[in-house]
Amino acid sequence: MPPNHPITNFRALLRAAWVARTKLLINKIEGKTILLWFSDRSPDSPPVPNGLGRDPLFVDRSMVEEIRPHVSEVVEVVPDTLTLAKGTEGMIYSPLDELAARELMGVGAHEQVAAALVELLKHLL
Repeated sequence: MPPNHPITNFRALLRAAWVARTKLLINKIEGKTILLWFSDRSPDSPPVPNGLGRDPLFVDRSMVEEIRPHVSEVVEVVPDTLTLAKGTEGMIYSPLDELAARELMGVGAHEQVAAALVELLKHLL
């Protein structure tokens, strides 16, 4: 997309708003803070040329690095493909919530986050 395309401008506005609001939120928190990147993609992944892409929407490495000086630590967790392939295995949800549950990362992915955070939290607390 050309740099002056309305979609490109909209993305830039959303990205700037995310950075500004994240800084504002962090500055209101007393004590130590952790920015957690928890996604099925790396913040270094190239942007999706058309469409929205995956969560966190439009957030990339440059934005994480802009936030880094404002937090105590940055933790990045990108679950491996084997873990992601397990889908909803081990999740508990009602039949009405099945479609929503399929969109979430499963138990194994959350276990990877817990493992990444546990030692760090012991040192920060």
